[in-house]
Amino acid sequence: MHENSKNAVSNRENLEAFFKRKYDSDFARESNRSVEVYWQAYIHKKSKKL
Repeated sequence: MHENSKNAVSNRENLEAFFKRKYDSDFARESNRSVEVYWQAYIHKKSKKL
């Protein structure tokens, strides 16, 4: 295997691992869910004032 091919595989694996930690984790999903709840309450509150 060519050295660049090894690096490409390694880079891809590193990127996939980063994605899983950052965006596809229980913590990330719970953070997104709680922010959605917060924003919905905020939007609802603002619309009542209008």
